[in-house]
Amino acid sequence: IPVGLRQQVLQDVGVMKTAYNSSHLTGLLDLPFSLLFLFIMALLSFPLFIVGLLGAVALLILGVLNLYATRRAIAPSIQANVSKGNLSNSVLNDPSLIRAFNAGPFVNQLWGKLLDKLQTLGEYTESKQQFMQALSQSITMVVTVFVIAVGAKLVVSGDLNVGAMIGVNILAARALAPISKFNGMTALLVQAEQSNTRLNNI
Repeated sequence: IPVGLRQQVLQDVGVMKTAYNSSHLTGLLDLPFSLLFLFIMALLSFPLFIVGLLGAVALLILGVLNLYATRRAIAPSIQANVSKGNLSNSVLNDPSLIRAFNAGPFVNQLWGKLLDKLQTLGEYTESKQQFMQALSQSITMVVTVFVIAVGAKLVVSGDLNVGAMIGVNILAARALAPISKFNGMTALLVQAEQSNTRLNNI
C-alpha cells in the first residue's frame, strides 16, 4: 500500500466524521418532509402546488447534475493528493538519494505539476459548488415570486384568500429548503462515499 494512500485513508476518517455529523444527518432526514409540505400545498391551492412542484423538481435535477459533476472532479483530486503524499514521503525519507542522483530539479518540477493540478481541480470544484448554490437560491427565489404572483391573481379572482396565499408561500419555502440544503451537502457526501470505499478496501 503506497504511503500516500495510507496518509489519505487517515484523512478519510476525518472526512467521514465531518460528513456524517448530526447537522448533515438531520438535513437528510428533512428531505421526506418536502413531500408533506407539497401535499399540503395541493390541498390549499392546486395551481400553486404545481409552481412549488416544478421548483422542487428543478432543484432535484440540479442536485443530480451536481452529484455527477462532483464525482468526476473529486476522483482525480484524490489521486493527485496520493501522488503528492508519495512524493513528499520520498523527499523526506531519502534526501541523500535525491542528492546522489541530482534529482532535485526533477522533483521540483513534479511537485509543481502536482500542486498546479490540485489547485486547478480545487478551483473547478469550488466554482461548480458556488454556481450550483447560486442557481439553487435563484430557483427558490423564482418559485417565491411565482407563488406570490399566481396567488395574487387567484386572490383577485376570488379563488383563494390572502391567508391561504401566505400559508402556501411559507409551505413552498419549507418544501424547497431541505432540497437546497441537500444540494449544498453533495460534495461532502461524495467525498465521504469515496472515503468509505477506500477504508473498506484497506
